[in-house]
Amino acid sequence: METQISRGWNEIPNVVLDQIFAYLSWPDKVNASSTCKRWRCGLYHPCFWKSISFSLKMMNKDKEEKAKYFMHTFGKIVRNVDILFDSLDPMSSLLTDDLLNILSGNTQLNRLMLIPNHCALYPSKNNSCNASVLNSSRMYHHILTILTKTDKLEELSIGCLHDLIVYCNQILKTIADHHSKTIRILGIASMKYDPEEYVYDSLDFHYLKNYENLQVLSVNYDYVNDDFLQVLCSCSSLKRIIIHIHSNVQDHPGTTDAKWTELVKYCPNVELRLNVIHAYYAALELEKTILKKAMPLTHLRLFFCETLNDNALNSLHMYSNSLRSLWWVDSPVYSDSDVLVKDDFNMGNMNPFIFASWRCVNLEEIVLIGYKYFVDDLRAISRLRGNVLKNLVVLRSEMMESFDDTASPTTTSKEIEQEVSECMGKSWKPMKKKDVHPVIFHPDKYDSDEYLIPILCKDLEL
Repeated sequence: METQISRGWNEIPNVVLDQIFAYLSWPDKVNASSTCKRWRCGLYHPCFWKSISFSLKMMNKDKEEKAKYFMHTFGKIVRNVDILFDSLDPMSSLLTDDLLNILSGNTQLNRLMLIPNHCALYPSKNNSCNASVLNSSRMYHHILTILTKTDKLEELSIGCLHDLIVYCNQILKTIADHHSKTIRILGIASMKYDPEEYVYDSLDFHYLKNYENLQVLSVNYDYVNDDFLQVLCSCSSLKRIIIHIHSNVQDHPGTTDAKWTELVKYCPNVELRLNVIHAYYAALELEKTILKKAMPLTHLRLFFCETLNDNALNSLHMYSNSLRSLWWVDSPVYSDSDVLVKDDFNMGNMNPFIFASWRCVNLEEIVLIGYKYFVDDLRAISRLRGNVLKNLVVLRSEMMESFDDTASPTTTSKEIEQEVSECMGKSWKPMKKKDVHPVIFHPDKYDSDEYLIPILCKDLEL
């Protein structure tokens, strides 16, 4: 008679243990890992850690130790990495530097997305910190090492960091040498921490010709001209172009309708998103020098430009079939927040957001912050868009009454909420002042980068 050998839970074969963990939800995985030391190891199988978002912000000593443990445990096996960090904090910058150094030894990395809280990096010299902190040169060399050593990088973003723009030529070249067949998403657009400083280096965008599978590209308007669009005609897989426009566009050559038409011919699925950021003059010149009728424009967003250009808004009928998202965000501290409710504006003129809602048949998102509006205008927008409208963001504090011959003298907040909700086919309420980012009402006290960068980084997601 054979003797049966009794085995404990800690002696289950690895292949069986891996299968058990594969069937469990994430909370159950964590609970199961407390069974014993061996089961704890099962939690750390590489197949469960393909994607990690490392949050290196708001660091204290305890969080720092935990962050270092996860970095050293998973840094060389993870496939997809997002790094959220405080680019102006020395501890967060040092941790980011350490993590990028660890990732440079990971040959399986497919995605590297930097998501800072500011478009500038911590200065390279700091008397309060003994060790050197992260700066643009160190970050660039880490990225270059990662590009050289990893086998198949598919997604890369510099996270709107203006300090990395000077290295983009070498980054583009290295991608062309090592990842021309795999790169799908590339974010090299930046923000400017001083919009009045408008010095930029040239960009050799001809490297993009070699990117066979490029689908999403973000870039500064500085480099966008007809030659740039001609190069993109070689990228037949291109689905989205994101352009960041900063303050000075007066000396820019611009683009032509002919070249946009050619691009759409060779890249029939391409869509365009324009983000105008801290750019007063660009906002004023939008319909004159920037917008072209042949652009495949789907998203137009203006942030903190301190002016509302109704002529540009009225020209959006050019994109009646393509435009899906329209944002105009300002701080009422620096803009003429009453412009849409002034008598001289409304005499014989339709609110430009109503006009866009009427003419742009696929418009599904409107965000208007920093400008007062009439309740009747809100009512008109919701009726024109109906349930096509998926997202409507306005502030309750900027809502004003309007009157006509048949309207009752007052409209309660609940009444307008109910009517807009019925039109949209879902529950809707205007935002309260306390729910909006504080930079809107206190631009001198808070940093607009903390509001903008998460929005801009999401543009790269397919």
